[in-house]
Amino acid sequence: MIRASSNSVRLLRQSMTPRHGTIRMKNTISRPLQRHRYSYLNVPSADKRKLQASLGSKSDMIVYHLQESEINPNGKRARENLCNLLSVPRSPDEEPLPEPNRVAVKISSVDSPHFEEDVKIFANMANISTVVISKATSHKDIRTVEKAIAKYADLGKRARSKKFRLVASIEDAFGLLNMRNIVSFCGKKSLHCRLSGLLFEAEAYCYNNSMIRTPEALELLYARMEISLIARIHGLEAIDMACIDYRSRNNLWLECEDARQLGFTGKQTQYPSHVDDIRYRLAPRPEDDPEWYDD
Repeated sequence: MIRASSNSVRLLRQSMTPRHGTIRMKNTISRPLQRHRYSYLNVPSADKRKLQASLGSKSDMIVYHLQESEINPNGKRARENLCNLLSVPRSPDEEPLPEPNRVAVKISSVDSPHFEEDVKIFANMANISTVVISKATSHKDIRTVEKAIAKYADLGKRARSKKFRLVASIEDAFGLLNMRNIVSFCGKKSLHCRLSGLLFEAEAYCYNNSMIRTPEALELLYARMEISLIARIHGLEAIDMACIDYRSRNNLWLECEDARQLGFTGKQTQYPSHVDDIRYRLAPRPEDDPEWYDD
């Protein structure tokens, strides 16, 4: 997050904020998003307790992580848990499942041995609308996911009227530098899916690039600005990193304010207690109304 305690950081933040709210120029490429998805709650599918608790969440999106199976000693546990949660009929006295347009799965990267197993889990589930692709580095990764969905999805059985929304997770320098290549999928026609957003996985990004993660997160400012700009230009959602400080509500507010100023449309979290603050802080404000002007 960008701290207000530092004079240099404060000046940088002020320079990024328009004096009279957000100004949108005529004839720009970016287009408004149809539905607001501010909060993205990350849920490890290997943990049954957290899976069950997620059903009561008010988060705009609930992202069930299947790639947890790569580090889980039980192997298939994450996939099995999620399949049982979303496929088994629920009794009237149980917590209902979230609406399909709020449910996402984060799958393993396309070069992972678990990739196709992950696709098999969600391909024929009508109550999953969004797929987050781990470690996306080029449009070929998006194409690979598209082909896998076409291979395993029984469209007649699923009776889907809408395509899967794909979100590319940027987790290393290759993904960041190749974002223009990734978003080139926007111009491709597909029967099964469409690219809808870019997501910044900050912890993986720092680890893969041997970067030192600091509380101020200045080392991530360039990456965040680049992701937000590329997403906005192509009319995609821009989803910011998760706040790792679960103790300080003030730090969460600062990160949300930074995300809003940088142009992000949503923010991740692994803490259910953060959801309400994220939704409130990223929601539009009266001063954000676009001001049209002519030269």
